[in-house]
Amino acid sequence: MADLTPDELSFLSVQKISLREMFDASGMRQKDYELAMKATDQHFAYGTPPCRAGGHSLKTRYGHCIQCGTEKIAFALRHHIPAHVYIAGSYRGKIIKIGLAKDTGDRIAQLNDWRYGGATDWELLAFAHTKQAGKVEFATQNMLSEHRSTGSYIRDGNEQQCYELFGCGYSIAKAALLKSLPDGVPLKTSKEDRLKAVYDF
Repeated sequence: MADLTPDELSFLSVQKISLREMFDASGMRQKDYELAMKATDQHFAYGTPPCRAGGHSLKTRYGHCIQCGTEKIAFALRHHIPAHVYIAGSYRGKIIKIGLAKDTGDRIAQLNDWRYGGATDWELLAFAHTKQAGKVEFATQNMLSEHRSTGSYIRDGNEQQCYELFGCGYSIAKAALLKSLPDGVPLKTSKEDRLKAVYDF
């Protein structure tokens, strides 16, 4: 399992690349992480063998260095795709996740199956459908950066690092998502009183 370096995190922030786009490809061959990334709809890898030109390890799923050639990022970024941006919560872990998915039910089941962030009690708290899902997700996560927490999960028998976790309560996450949504896009929740009582850690 690899960790993103401070320089890599800074590069991703400047390029407005959401951390959910990042796949830990440490110890994997390019053709193997390409297949794995297609399955999870991720576009950029870290922990890959350093490129020859600059010794960088951030690459597209096809093995191209995005630090040497930032123009490759534009072809892969998903800032303007229609999807749900969601807030999920783990009560036992006292953590919140901001992510995007085309099917939120499937994603919550996947998070629990993967033991995402070490939790198996993930619950969908709120979501909004927008044509700019990647952009909204990035903006929301950026607003919550001071609460960022890291963890890991197991996928296909391999431990992966996760960076979409936040040690804040539901109300703080909800406020950030509402500020990030385009005008007129509704946020869907249920049993708001319960969510605040349970997930405002």
